[in-house]
Formats: sequence, structure tokens, C-alpha cells
Amino acid sequence: MPFGLDPITFVARSILVFAAWVEVPIGLSVAVPTPDAPGAPVARFVRMLWIPTALGLTVALFLPAGPLAMALILPWLATTVGVAVTGLARFLARKEARFDLRELTIDAGLAYLPVGAVWAIVSRSNTDLLGFSGTKALLTANHFHFAGFGACVLVGALGRRELSPPRAWYLAAAGTVAGVALVALGITVSHTIEVVAAWELAASILVVAWLAGRAARRETRTPTRVLLALSSLSGILPAALAIHFSMTGFERLSDEAFHRMVLFHGLINAVGFVGAGLAGLHLARPRSLSASS
Repeated sequence: MPFGLDPITFVARSILVFAAWVEVPIGLSVAVPTPDAPGAPVARFVRMLWIPTALGLTVALFLPAGPLAMALILPWLATTVGVAVTGLARFLARKEARFDLRELTIDAGLAYLPVGAVWAIVSRSNTDLLGFSGTKALLTANHFHFAGFGACVLVGALGRRELSPPRAWYLAAAGTVAGVALVALGITVSHTIEVVAAWELAASILVVAWLAGRAARRETRTPTRVLLALSSLSGILPAALAIHFSMTGFERLSDEAFHRMVLFHGLINAVGFVGAGLAGLHLARPRSLSASS
């Protein structure tokens, strides 16, 4: 195996590399779809930082854990803070549309990203935070990059495509934003909260998957339609597995269950549900409903 890693650790780290090089830049372009959209000046600055800081993160993930690996990830933390500032700039620039839930959901996703970067630093620094270190901290970083940043941007952008989103969308948007934090909280402090939050987040993701399929059916361009359909189908298994794994509890998973979680929950969620969904919306380039506000 490359770098002397076991296959599951290699996949888990590669998922975070995928986030840095693919999901984050595409998600940012979906959040800020035009040069005159709210937050565009900050987003342009963040894009200038992206390549060198993503490269530093990538190198750090395949070095031995320690001070050098931690130092190489710090610039990525700065980039993700810039993404969060983009969300704040979007919020302030929207004026009368400031509290549009579609845009607020995207803002929440942008704000989640630096949380993922902090956990990436923990995973490569030989430190412990809230009882998490090493691979478990890495999976927490993946959670906030994909369920936090990616899924929130995805559900908000799908809402943009609806002149009047169905009621289920509002439940999914609120459930996704809240569920990301509640799952992490539950894993840390209470198995009961973990189970309830996993069910709530999984239900929200299933609604988002349905909305992605609905958007795919309306698309006329084949690449966009295929990507959104793939996102829709890919949301089902990770949502079901999230419920399944929560019943045991993240802290008590066996090695075999842990491996299944990385491969069939983490990988499919990252590349299929979030990755394909954001790529499809990027190709569609939906107009921000509040871009002119």
C-alpha cells in the first residue's frame, strides 16, 4: 500500500484530499456562482490561496504525524477561515434577502469548513481533542468537510432551483444544518443524542437525495442530469448506514464495522452524494436568488 498505510487509512486520507482539491473549490463556486454575487470579492481572494494550501494539506496527510505535518495544514486552516468569512460577507451583502433560508443554509456550510480543518490538524499533530486523535480525528475532519460544508451547500443550492421550495426542503435544510453539529456532539457526550441526531440527519439527507433526483429530471443537459441523478442515488446508502452505525456508537465500532463505515458511508457520501451533486450544480450554475439584492 502507498506510504506504508493500511488500505482503510489510505482511503480516509484520500477522501480529505478529494475535499481539498475538488469539493471545496466546486462548492465555493456553487455558493458564489457569479462575479457580482454576494461575497464574490472575498471568494476571489480565497481562490488565490486554494492551490498552495491544498497542496500543503495533501503532503501533510501522508507524512508522519508531528510538528511538520501540523504546520503544513495551518495554511489550509487559513483558507477555510476565508471560506467562512465569505459566508459572513454573503450574509451582510444580501440586504433585504439576508434571511433567505436557502442562502443561510449555504452560509452555514461555509462556516462549518474551518471546523473540519481544525480536526485535520488534530489528526496529524499527535494531539488529543475531546478524546479524539489519529484516524478518528481524521474522520471527524471528513464529517465537517462533507456533511458540514458539502451537504449544506448542496441542500441550499438545490433550494435555489425552486421558486417555492416544498415544505420537505425546509425540514431538510434545518435538519442538515443542525444534524451535522448534533451528530458530532452526540459522539462526544451522549450516545442517545448520537442516535437521535443520526436519524434526524439521515432523514434530511434522504430528502436532499429526493430533491437532487427531482432536479435531475428537470435538467435538459446530459452531464448535469447524470451527476444530479448519481447524487440522488448515492445519498440513500450512506444515510441508511449512518443510522446503522449510530445504533452501536462511533466509539464502540468494531474494526470490521469501522472499515465498512469508511468505504460504504464515507467514500460514497463524499464522491457520490456530495461530490457529484455539487459538480452537477456547478455545471448548471443556478442563479443565486439573492445575488441582486
